[in-house]
Amino acid sequence: MATTSIVTALIIYSFSVSSFNVINRDKKFYTLTTMFAKAPKKKQQNVVVTPEFSRIVNVGSLPSRRAVLCKLLAKDSERRGLALRFKLYQIPYFSANVTLERQSKSEILVNGKIEAHVKYSEIVDDEVVEVDFESLVLDNHGSSTGPSLEDAVDYDDEVDARGDIDVGELSAQYLALELI
Repeated sequence: MATTSIVTALIIYSFSVSSFNVINRDKKFYTLTTMFAKAPKKKQQNVVVTPEFSRIVNVGSLPSRRAVLCKLLAKDSERRGLALRFKLYQIPYFSANVTLERQSKSEILVNGKIEAHVKYSEIVDDEVVEVDFESLVLDNHGSSTGPSLEDAVDYDDEVDARGDIDVGELSAQYLALELI
């Protein structure tokens, strides 16, 4: 003899009741009441997303009188991630030469040259995309003085609380702007 057991899961829903006034073809007036179920709210979790092409430079290590060159070349997994993010078929090649130069205590000038080969579909040949960019970065890290919030709108990016800037992600964002 086989036995059957039924498992019931209890889910608590809250309901929202709405009333609508409806007039039918015979010009009769009805009130239609509907009830909508709302799922319980989930707790918000802080999720840290790591960029596909991340190359961190700590600005504390930048010399004050000369530029620093960073040569970046994306790995296969990074190119696949970027292609997925940019909704491309494939990125067979992606590189960037980025120069960081301190302009003042609170400003860093970032110049870059990007080269990427992108495929929009399987049947289309690679398109070579070359981009030159310049970005002024605000460095308020470790300093109580510096530009005010009103002046901060003049900057393209900001150094994070640890004193880092992600030149890989900055390069990927400029590539995305070129693809639009």
